[in-house]
Amino acid sequence: MAGASKQRWDRDCWEWVYGVAPEDINSHHMDLAYGILRPSCIGGKSKHRRNCANNPNCLVRLGEANWLENGFQEEEWYGIDDPTEEVREKGSCIGLKNLGATCYINTFLQVWYHSMKIRRAVFKWTPRNQPWGDNPADDFDWSSLSDSDLEPSCVCSHLQLLFALLQFSERSYIDPSSFVQSLGLDAAQQQDAQEFGKLFLSLLEGKFSHHADFDTSTIIPRQFCGQYTYVTRCLSCGTMSKTPASFYELDLSIKMHKTLDSCIMEFLKEEKLENNNQYHCGHCNKKCDAVRQIQINRVPPILNIQLLRFVYCMQTGNKQKLNTFISFPEVLDLAPYVNINGCESQDLIYELKAVLIHRGPSANSGHYVAHIYDQTDGNWYKFNDEEIQQIKGKSLKLGLEEDPLDPSKGKKAKVTKGSHSSKNAYMLVYHQRQCNEEAPVAEPTWESLPRYLQEMVNRDNNRFRGWTDELVEMRRSNVEAGKRRHDQVVDTYSKLPAGQDPSYDFIQTAWIKEWLDSRHKTSDIPAPDNKDFLCPHERLDPGKLHLFKRISKTMAEHIYKDFNGGPRLTQKGLCRACVRAQAVSMRLQSSLQEDSKHITQGLKSSQEGMDGYWVGKRSLRCWKRLAQSHAQESDPAVEVNETSQSQDSTSKGESNGEDLMAFNLEVQCPHGNLSTDTSKRRIVSPVVWVRLRKYFPSSPEFSENISPCALCQGLDTARQEEMDLNYARASILKDALPFIDIPRRRPVLNSQDWNELIVVNHYFIAALQNFMKHPTTSTAPTTIENCVLLCEHEGLLVEPWNSNDPNTSNFSLLWFNEWEFLKDQFPVDYTIRLFQNTEDTSGPRYDTQPKVCDQCFSIIQESLQSVKYVYNGAKLYIRKLTQDDLEAEAMRESKLETDPDYYEHIIKKPKVEDSLLDGQRRSSRHRRVRGEKEVVVSSSNTLKELKIKVMHSFSVPPFDQTLVLDGRVLAPDNATLAVLQVEPESILSLRVDSNLTEDALKLQNMMMPDNENHAPESGFKGTGLMS
Repeated sequence: MAGASKQRWDRDCWEWVYGVAPEDINSHHMDLAYGILRPSCIGGKSKHRRNCANNPNCLVRLGEANWLENGFQEEEWYGIDDPTEEVREKGSCIGLKNLGATCYINTFLQVWYHSMKIRRAVFKWTPRNQPWGDNPADDFDWSSLSDSDLEPSCVCSHLQLLFALLQFSERSYIDPSSFVQSLGLDAAQQQDAQEFGKLFLSLLEGKFSHHADFDTSTIIPRQFCGQYTYVTRCLSCGTMSKTPASFYELDLSIKMHKTLDSCIMEFLKEEKLENNNQYHCGHCNKKCDAVRQIQINRVPPILNIQLLRFVYCMQTGNKQKLNTFISFPEVLDLAPYVNINGCESQDLIYELKAVLIHRGPSANSGHYVAHIYDQTDGNWYKFNDEEIQQIKGKSLKLGLEEDPLDPSKGKKAKVTKGSHSSKNAYMLVYHQRQCNEEAPVAEPTWESLPRYLQEMVNRDNNRFRGWTDELVEMRRSNVEAGKRRHDQVVDTYSKLPAGQDPSYDFIQTAWIKEWLDSRHKTSDIPAPDNKDFLCPHERLDPGKLHLFKRISKTMAEHIYKDFNGGPRLTQKGLCRACVRAQAVSMRLQSSLQEDSKHITQGLKSSQEGMDGYWVGKRSLRCWKRLAQSHAQESDPAVEVNETSQSQDSTSKGESNGEDLMAFNLEVQCPHGNLSTDTSKRRIVSPVVWVRLRKYFPSSPEFSENISPCALCQGLDTARQEEMDLNYARASILKDALPFIDIPRRRPVLNSQDWNELIVVNHYFIAALQNFMKHPTTSTAPTTIENCVLLCEHEGLLVEPWNSNDPNTSNFSLLWFNEWEFLKDQFPVDYTIRLFQNTEDTSGPRYDTQPKVCDQCFSIIQESLQSVKYVYNGAKLYIRKLTQDDLEAEAMRESKLETDPDYYEHIIKKPKVEDSLLDGQRRSSRHRRVRGEKEVVVSSSNTLKELKIKVMHSFSVPPFDQTLVLDGRVLAPDNATLAVLQVEPESILSLRVDSNLTEDALKLQNMMMPDNENHAPESGFKGTGLMS
């Protein structure tokens, strides 16, 4: 559509050129060429679907619709989010900001905060050695203290302030950065949530234990600490041993379980102590078989049950998640599991108050949320960092917890009424049911807070109010600025059209769009820069008119006043010279098209009875391009039409890649006469020649009756005689050397039918063979230069019998009779002889004259050896050994025990005379066999990285792989392939040491980098939790 529109534009604006001579162009023609007279497009709700790029008077769909069609939309100018959305609703819960990977911390903080006894104890804790003293007076001037004076100085102070803000802040969520920093935790690293809960309670118990208030100093053990006993009974004498112990949570294994009851039964069941794990009985005074079990004696008011979803994997050294559905009741009766000793059964009824959830397929990633019961209003809430969602109804509804990206998700397990099931719950919090006569613990009041804590909360609320007021004012200012901008754009846009005013400016379409798209700061809009759109005459290039719009002079002056820029393109900026050049070019194209029809027809018609003219075939194919190039040389302002160039052909298959030359020059020889090469020219009729001559009046002209150049004919005769001589010489060489290019008739080292061979520079033999095959187009070699095979000591640089010598491609072997013929035909600098030692079997099998220079040869070999193991993107071929291969290998190993040389015979490489120089052609392409796969490696890859690539191909874990190269087991895993001397294109044998694994999780763990897979977890080492 764009191409068709451009063609219509050219036709409408330039159709006058065919009836107006270039020298007669006037201002009316200039207006037509620059589209001044085209109809205008203007208006808000225009029917145009897009802007008319080729019409400078079209000013619609440039971005004005956002301003004109929709009117002023206040909400589009706010610029910032509504700050009132971050104001806490009255009576609602407050969230905690996720600092990157601190969701596990946020869930525990919310659980502890919603325990009223814990919250009240935290508020009772008082810091020491503070600027306001231990017991500040009622009239103490708190305003005299700076914010830094009030800043918390320890973990307990940070926790106290955090709890106070969660209850009394006006924010919808709190930033816990200072609390996290006080613990020395990395906010970007996700840690073990269960371990964090245990360590923080232990830390809190230690900090509170020194407080003077009894409720505060003992709050942690009184609320969380229970007691059980390890009971061991000797099966020989029946003696029972009891060891009491305290617990702060019950760690229950969930593997192979579906309900919480079965997990507790597993925790309490008897364990047999036998065999190597026998119990030493004090009564029997020896090791005896025994049974051991746990008896719960006392349960704390708050029972934390840890579901051990994250288990340690011995194989990877990391934790993995068990995605097992576990059902648990809302009301838990612990009477069947507790050794009741004077306790009433009412004390053992527990109610579910919180469920901590981990969403994600693995232990090292995912997200933590908490479902918590709020006793102040009797509702369940879902705490997801900053977001808090009230669960409809009075009961817990976990819903679907499966992670959409978790491949192990399945159907939710069925549960009975009053129970819940989850595959992501990792901690359950139960509270002891209160007696009817026991009043519930009330929420702390504002008055119960210490005065310094009230001051910190008040200051934070004041800062928050100031921040929200500032943002509200900013939004109001943005709306007012938007209103002014909207009115300005509407007014300015209405004055953009130039109409019939003879004074106007051209301005870039892109600049207008950017100006209309700018919604706030117009100062950011760059100044209009028109320098790149000027023609060579420093005026508006008509070929770039589609990038401009015509606007009124009044608005142009306003724009350039506000934004500067330039140069301005007014009505005086229209270029008459460029319009004239375009007119000449279009008239030329029209003439070329018309003449092309006649020339094409003339070439097809019969030419009998007419004396024609010789025209070069190449010139005939490119005559239109040559005509345009000739016209441009005569008038540089004339533009070459690329479309006509691409279609310039009078015959099919014309190549547009040919270099342009003067027309008909190829039929003229260097002496200025008709060329003798008839393959490059053809006869055309006088009618065709006249039309061609019109464009190329000075081109060479040769009629059909003109004879070719006599000088060139003599040179052609001499050249033919030379070709005949070369052909005769090649025939002599073929007769004397009939087997020089037949591989199977070349000398073979292990053959017994020779005593002496000649070593010759391979490049001489290659040139000789090429001359014998193509004597008329190639040149015969002149000398035999064997010096390239010798060192400065005139010793040989190659070992012709050594298959590992990479220089074997630099020489060829000749029979002695072949050498006798060649040395008579060509000059020789050195003769290199190769002898076969058949008498002294104890010495070297081959010898040369001159001798191999050991010093230079070793230097070359060391240099080549150093680069042999440096490669990138090379291929290795892995062959997996079958059961038959393994049995054969076992047999070879048994042979090796009795015959140490047996294995060497099996694995050593074939001799050179058996493989490379056996007189048969060898393919360099690797031939794949069944069960073989290729991997791409670099010499810097380690063996472990290679094994990971092999795992992708064969699904064999790295620890089950043994890779063998030429009978050598590759090890260790951290060694590079270069150190292990593995060459490109090597074939490695893969021996599988155990069954293949199909566990996707295991394979995923194996593919993890070392720092993620095998490095031990650092946990909370070095943080405030371990101090």
